[in-house]
Amino acid sequence: MAQVFATQKPATLIWCMGATQKTVGTANVRAFSILCMATGNVGSAGTGCNIFRGHTNVQGATDMGLDISTLPAYYGLDEAAWRHWCRVWQVDYDWMVGRFHSKKLMETPGIPSTRWFDSVVLPRDQVDQPSNCKAIFVMGHGGNTVTRMPEAVKAMEQLELMVVCDPHPTTYSQISDRRDGTYLLPICTSFETVGSRTASNRSLQWGEQVVKPIFESRNDYDVMYDLAKRLGFADEMFKNIKVNDGVVVVEDILREINRGTWALGYTGQSPERLRHHMARSAVFRYHHAARSQGLAGGGRGLWPALALLGHAGDEASRHAHPL
Repeated sequence: MAQVFATQKPATLIWCMGATQKTVGTANVRAFSILCMATGNVGSAGTGCNIFRGHTNVQGATDMGLDISTLPAYYGLDEAAWRHWCRVWQVDYDWMVGRFHSKKLMETPGIPSTRWFDSVVLPRDQVDQPSNCKAIFVMGHGGNTVTRMPEAVKAMEQLELMVVCDPHPTTYSQISDRRDGTYLLPICTSFETVGSRTASNRSLQWGEQVVKPIFESRNDYDVMYDLAKRLGFADEMFKNIKVNDGVVVVEDILREINRGTWALGYTGQSPERLRHHMARSAVFRYHHAARSQGLAGGGRGLWPALALLGHAGDEASRHAHPL
């Protein structure tokens, strides 16, 4: 296999969570990247490292500010980035600054999920924030990427509050014996919710609810609204997102994304347009996103580059091919 990969061109490496969801996941990715470079499999069609996302909307979550060093759409954390999103959210920039201990802290990257426990167990003078961490709110994160698990367990047992939100009990809800101040909130799967989903190549689809939520499960949107309400900033956070009797109008979330994510080109994928495409999936060619019959609105999934072109992108989409 090694000889075939080194001598046959083009060659590519494709992986999903089988390589990354491990304590050595980062090392695996580095090794794959080095292998592609060493064998000359970079920079041309059919080569390179191709990561397939393992869950629905993992790419979408990443694009919306999952990384600790940036606001949504990779705008960064400097003042210009905050002012951009404050304009999108229609909230006063000075009010936003006032939510933080200092402007410096506001523009400082957060703590990686692989080292969050250091903010709990390290001495105060070694933690670059006003105080040690006393509570964690874990939503959609398994915790199996932590390499120093004994220290993570020690930190969990020192927390005053731990909230785990997930469709099923994860690492965070199992590895510690703590009982007090601990909450496990059942969250809907993608089959129980509705909304936009972003694939690895940043094409978008609209997902409809397949089954009703089971037991006491609730979707992410409504849980975040309730949390914001209890923390006192729901009016600002949901200023342009309608909430009817505690139920968030998910279409408004995508519309806000459309208004703000110019850096990625998520500007033309309105909920109406995505629903229009999903309802007419049969008119798109199976081997790429271009439509085979008359249908306004560009290629299926509306890749960001085409969405920015608007109607000019309609013709370009006929010749577009997936990554």
